[in-house]
Amino acid sequence: VWYWLNRLHRSMRGALDRRLAKSGLTGLEWAVVHHLAEGVETPSGVADCLGVDRAAVTRAVDRLGEKGLVDRKPHPDDRRSVVLTLTANGRRKLPGLRAVAEAADQEVLAGLSADDAAELMRLLRTAAGPAGDGQQCPED
Repeated sequence: VWYWLNRLHRSMRGALDRRLAKSGLTGLEWAVVHHLAEGVETPSGVADCLGVDRAAVTRAVDRLGEKGLVDRKPHPDDRRSVVLTLTANGRRKLPGLRAVAEAADQEVLAGLSADDAAELMRLLRTAAGPAGDGQQCPED
């Protein structure tokens, strides 16, 4: 199982990175933007959903801030944390970025019928279980 999931992950990451390069984003930066758009608000929440370390998310947020896509504000209840939001520019670019991610999905799954691709998604969701240790994480 590990071998095939790893190969699928590498194919997916390669397709996504190639397509995102035109927009100047990395796969991790896209994942941060996507999670913010879906309601995840803190760097630790994004890190938990993605299963990456908080430092990696912080670096991605720094780059996204420099690109004018993400804003940070002090967390109202926790002075050690911040709340992340998409800027107006980030929200404007979101539909195009979603289309890029969808095109990468379609590229990798091109050899499957629509029914097989839907079944693969169902099986992956079932096998993976809930993400983020109770964190509300987007499913796609």
